[in-house]
Amino acid sequence: MVTYYEFILEIYVDREVKHHAMLTKWKIESERKQIQVRNKKKSKHILFYYFDYIGYFRNVVNWGQEYLKLKKEKDELQNENKNLSINNALLNKDLELANNKILLLESKLSPCGAIEAYEKQAINLPSVRNDKRSNRWSWIFLNKRSFSQHLDKSTTANDVSILAEEVYNHASSDIHSFDINKGVIVSKRTYSKAHQDFLYAVCKALHCTFTEED
Repeated sequence: MVTYYEFILEIYVDREVKHHAMLTKWKIESERKQIQVRNKKKSKHILFYYFDYIGYFRNVVNWGQEYLKLKKEKDELQNENKNLSINNALLNKDLELANNKILLLESKLSPCGAIEAYEKQAINLPSVRNDKRSNRWSWIFLNKRSFSQHLDKSTTANDVSILAEEVYNHASSDIHSFDINKGVIVSKRTYSKAHQDFLYAVCKALHCTFTEED
């Protein structure tokens, strides 16, 4: 027969066991929820990093595509510029040959003739055209960049006026050239470096061929 003490003890033990079981169940459930919350946060972080990476990757891909597009356009422009340069060179050559023929027909395919031809072409003011040669070329230097741009930057108007007189006087005894491909032929042994540079600028401004020979 169960005593009163044993009955009370049984009730107490049963209650404690149930209470402990409930606490354990609550703890398990609480921890499970906490784990779920942490997992959700981790999932959010993972998704955030994933989408961030995807965005970065897309930007890299877009940048790469844009770079390739720009490179292609640059290559095409370089090819166009190259073709234009070739065409310009051919046109300039044709222009020089045409002017060489004109100078030949006018008996001016020589250093002296080139100087006279450019004076006629460059000077449209009677007062300048009728002035002495040194003054004419000083005016040309100051007003015709098509000529002066081919000279050294240190060259002055006074330098050009002196060179024009010296070269013209020296060139007056030169024999005219009959080779339209060579144009105006200048001897390196006959003309100084300064004289050669002056005649080179004259021929470039006149768009005729300038040829140096030993």
